[in-house]
Amino acid sequence: MKSILPTVARNSFFEAFGKLGIKLISFIFTILIVRWLGNEDYGRYTLIWSYVVFFSLLSDAGLSMYAIREIAKRTVGSQYIVSNVIALRSILALVAISLTLFTVWLAGHSGQFLVQVLLASSVLLLYAIHDPLDSVLQAEERFDLSALAIGAGLIVFIVAGLVFLVLGWRITGFIVARLLNVVMSIIVVWLLLANYRTDLRWKLTPASWPGFLQTSLPFGFIKIWLSWTSRIDLIILGWYWSEQIVGWYGAAYALILGITILSNSINTALYPTLSRQYVQAPLLLPKIYNFTLKYLLAFSLFSAVIISFFAKQLTELLFGPEFAPAASILSILIWILPLICISEFLRYVMFVKNQEKTAAKMLLFRVALSVSLSLIFVPRYGFFAAAVVTLATEGGLVLLYYSHLNAELKLVNLGNITLRLVIAIVVLISWLNLQAAAPFLWAIVSGSLIYIVMLWSLRIIEPYEFEQIKSALKSRNSSPEVTMRREASAPLVSVFIPTYNNARYLTQAITSVLSQTYHNFELIIVDDGSTDETETILKSYQYQPKITVHRNPHNLGMAANWNVGISLCQGELIAKLDADDYYEPHFLETVVSFFQKHQTVGMVFSGLNLIYPDGRCEPELRFLHSWVKSRTTFLPILLHSCVIRSPTVCVRRECYQRLGPFIEELRLHADWEMWVRIAANYPVGFIAHRLANYRMSYGTNLTAQSIESGWSIDDLRYWLDLLKKNKLPYCLNADEDFKFRWGIYNLEMHFAGIVGYHKMSKMQQSYIDFAEEALSTRIPKNVTTEMRHAYFNLH
Repeated sequence: MKSILPTVARNSFFEAFGKLGIKLISFIFTILIVRWLGNEDYGRYTLIWSYVVFFSLLSDAGLSMYAIREIAKRTVGSQYIVSNVIALRSILALVAISLTLFTVWLAGHSGQFLVQVLLASSVLLLYAIHDPLDSVLQAEERFDLSALAIGAGLIVFIVAGLVFLVLGWRITGFIVARLLNVVMSIIVVWLLLANYRTDLRWKLTPASWPGFLQTSLPFGFIKIWLSWTSRIDLIILGWYWSEQIVGWYGAAYALILGITILSNSINTALYPTLSRQYVQAPLLLPKIYNFTLKYLLAFSLFSAVIISFFAKQLTELLFGPEFAPAASILSILIWILPLICISEFLRYVMFVKNQEKTAAKMLLFRVALSVSLSLIFVPRYGFFAAAVVTLATEGGLVLLYYSHLNAELKLVNLGNITLRLVIAIVVLISWLNLQAAAPFLWAIVSGSLIYIVMLWSLRIIEPYEFEQIKSALKSRNSSPEVTMRREASAPLVSVFIPTYNNARYLTQAITSVLSQTYHNFELIIVDDGSTDETETILKSYQYQPKITVHRNPHNLGMAANWNVGISLCQGELIAKLDADDYYEPHFLETVVSFFQKHQTVGMVFSGLNLIYPDGRCEPELRFLHSWVKSRTTFLPILLHSCVIRSPTVCVRRECYQRLGPFIEELRLHADWEMWVRIAANYPVGFIAHRLANYRMSYGTNLTAQSIESGWSIDDLRYWLDLLKKNKLPYCLNADEDFKFRWGIYNLEMHFAGIVGYHKMSKMQQSYIDFAEEALSTRIPKNVTTEMRHAYFNLH
């Protein structure tokens, strides 16, 4: 746990502090807005935005979270996601604006109120542009740039708000200032992206929109329910009570939401650490839960006690005397703070466990219960009923989460933590009662010191935790690049499966990729115009988030299809898996680890299992030990014989970018030539483990057809011609050329034997002639003739 804590502390307390500072400034300005507008106008202002926020997440539908995930993973087509999400969200924004206006009209509000809601709801169209652009910065973990854009917008909001206030625009002025805020953020994000990401492409693909929505909807529902839980009580209160009362309740709620900024930032920034530990070290999670819950409870309970005790003084200090009635509601409502902190944390735990659908259902239940109880009690008892209903339903949500995660939280010593915190809180309350006659600022400061002493005395704050947090702060200051290392430690791997009429084995190939122990991968399936059941099989995977299916409009051929697959890959490492082969579960994990240990290697291959039609499994290890070899050592071996089996190969993306695509004119040996090309320019690694399965086949297949058609002769002749004309990104020295020609001789004589067995004497002679021609510049004719007789006598 001590080794984990610096990461937890660093992510929790520093990663989100840029935006935390912005939110605090915004919160302070909100207090000034409250004071300037007064309780009635602020009530109207709050109600306007409550209607807008209530429907705003319909315009998002979880697409922002979806975009962040896909761009961060660099999945195929991620460079087009932003333009498509902007277009889709713009359409959804128009729907949300229409629903908002209809609801306001149905509620019987005045025409002026309706116009102000229309103006405010137009911000949804601006966010339809801003959020997808900002998601690129977040996906790239450039939270600093994202905060810069938001900060620039906030400055415009404050300056414009003050100007409009002086001009007497009041509510309308603040709405326009909010719109200008988002416009400025869009401009800054756009300028930042122009310098930071140059690979974004603006291409609309409406056919992909249903898939986007289906994947993003669980996240969208969660955001909708969360938004509604914080707004539904305000809206129902506005239906039955005056805008002045809504203003009092809204002011109290604004203060509480301002305090939750810290816990929200901690929970949000902690999410990556929880996700990583869930995969890498799940046994450490209870300790992280213990640590986080302890500090969240310590912070939230202290805040609730202080604000409850001094609600009257704080309300008048922050909002002015006319908001004095809000104090009574604040003293009750503030106790939702510990519940919000805990429910939010438990919700993220459920996200880590891929249980967002369950979380959404529980939130929906909370919203439905809140609406039902509010409709029953708020018309009669006003904002006190709204506060009690909010407390009760949030408490019920915590119980739902806790019961669902009971097995996960069994190892968390929550009872002991709660008991010690209760003792510290009792001491704090006793002290505050003794200081009832003292100035409230003195009571808060002295109470804070006593509370800290109690936390330390009761060992709620452990000394080693304090040291670890302090070291995390120093580490952050001395190593600003720490946040960029995570991507390097888990590079994205692109696996592409080229397929043509291989429906029989395709599902096994796909399953072997999806079952990998290494999770940061994308899978691209390229169908080269199959006429069998391939399309039906691929339809069952069309909404799998890690899979992208591409269909060529017509059959391109083997090498051309491979080039299509590579062009769609976004990963740092690229692996090709033929549709009739399949991986072992640890293939990607082992290969990535090898690349990380050997940074100069351009290509890695391994041993495998040969799978025969009769079910036999035969291991194949060309070399007994793992190694990394340079050109001088390995290239002669590869030129003499293609010792690399295709399903075991993984190549750095850089190699394809620098050396070019597969030669499409080569119908049989395009892969051999590519492996030679890479080995001539980069060190090559071999892993002495069987990491894949290569299916051997009898009878008619592509290789057999190629042999009988003489494609090997055409390929090798073309390859030699390219070398002679210096049209390849490598040249062979004399020794390498001799090795290559010997390799050609052995291969073509082998093929001559195969076609001879099938009584294809003319093709057999063609192979013999080409084999001897390959050696004609090095070996006399009479020697090659003797070699031919010896070869066929031996075989």
